[in-house]
Amino acid sequence: MLHSRVGLMMAGRPLRDLVETARRADRAGLHSLWCGDGGDAFSPLTAYALATTKIRLGTAVAVWHRPPVITANAALQLAAVCDGRFTLGLGAGPKQWNEDWWGIPFDRPVGRMREYIAVIRGVFESGPERPFTFEGQHFRVRRYHRSSRHPAPPIVLGTVGLQMNRLAGEVADGVIFDVLLSQRYLRDCALPAVMEGARRAGRERSALSLGAMVCCVADPDERTALQGVKWGLLGHLVAEYFYPVWRDDGFEAETRRAQARLRAGDPAGAVAELSDEFARTVAIVGRPDDCRRQLAAWLELVDFVALWAPHRPEAPHAATLDFLIDLVAA
Repeated sequence: MLHSRVGLMMAGRPLRDLVETARRADRAGLHSLWCGDGGDAFSPLTAYALATTKIRLGTAVAVWHRPPVITANAALQLAAVCDGRFTLGLGAGPKQWNEDWWGIPFDRPVGRMREYIAVIRGVFESGPERPFTFEGQHFRVRRYHRSSRHPAPPIVLGTVGLQMNRLAGEVADGVIFDVLLSQRYLRDCALPAVMEGARRAGRERSALSLGAMVCCVADPDERTALQGVKWGLLGHLVAEYFYPVWRDDGFEAETRRAQARLRAGDPAGAVAELSDEFARTVAIVGRPDDCRRQLAAWLELVDFVALWAPHRPEAPHAATLDFLIDLVAA
């Protein structure tokens, strides 16, 4: 019953097509559908909510370029549409995106995220009789209250680094580990950090939802699958927070070479720098039966996995998402 613990990252196609994918995933009994925040994570999820009846829905992740009051109210509205199926996933995003795209300073990100969650929870709990005020180093809210009484959704953090993992265990309802991490890192580093944070707050493992976004390319031809992973991860070479993990896994030299080739405008050269071993370490990749076995190994570490199907130059993305539904529902 792998499908009941497997979700999909929804991206790469027109929304009208993805709505039909959402229906297929719902009928197949998959665990969840997740949207990243390339532009707006909430609107697509609203469409999926209206098209489905059982499957869980979540942001993975909504980044903090929105004021936290805005994020809180968007989450409450979507939670009402989803009738309790929505999870608010929050994340910081890479330093470069914050500074270059959103004009947000990236100093003290853990403290900023702690305050961001505190404001969102304060909004969730506010009302006409309980106005919410917050004075922090990063955010300030005065006498806010919400008029609706929709139930608040759970909050999970999208994480990579150990400090953010500790924060997730301490103040969030769970974690969804970011893409392109290894099982070794989750088992030996990230999960212990989450539980360290939980112990600080006097919380048990049962109080936390643990998930992981994992890149997955399944193809009858293993070479095609491996190339699909390498092409798909190029956009993540900009995110510096992955490199300490890749260094500990033994892949810093090749990923830095790939980063340099990508910055020089040579994506094919960047792909050529990445080894098959690296692709197998950070992704679920290979023939369908091999991918099912790898998926089962990931599910020994976390409660659920959200599969991310990257764009593959040699195959349409539509086939990739549909193939993943068939893969886990078989």
